[in-house]
Amino acid sequence: MGLDGETSAPGGTAAMAVATSSGRAAGMIPAPPRPRAAMTRHLRGTIRSPATPATRAASSVGRAAGRPLGWDHEDELRTEDGLSLDMAQPSTKTAVEFDGPTHYLQGPDGPSLDGRTAFKMRLLGRLGWTCAAVPYFEWDPLLASGATEPYLRGVLARLAPQN
Repeated sequence: MGLDGETSAPGGTAAMAVATSSGRAAGMIPAPPRPRAAMTRHLRGTIRSPATPATRAASSVGRAAGRPLGWDHEDELRTEDGLSLDMAQPSTKTAVEFDGPTHYLQGPDGPSLDGRTAFKMRLLGRLGWTCAAVPYFEWDPLLASGATEPYLRGVLARLAPQN
């Protein structure tokens, strides 16, 4: 069996391997998981349980974008495709995602988006959603200074349809 729990070898038969005393497999090496199964596993990782509360930071973004700026949205929306969005307007297929530290890799040139988050954003785009991200390293200093409103106006302007 492949990592996805499905038969992975050509022709639909499972690749057989014999475990040695060291725990390593001897003999045949299983084929890599099927692309569809790999994508399904990845997407399961991007879906939040309905019981998972929004982070405090994401909630603060939602509150700031809602009442003061008039952006009517739903918090913690799950799309019909099973993806979780921090803040979204399903009728216009627009969303704002708050990306905390776990969404980034730290490199010598500063933080860069991790693969899982980049994939989710590309997938949402292919599904017809327009998304804007609010990175934690931009949001946190704004909270301290009270300058969230102009920043969010810019974020929401990126969601407006381009004529």
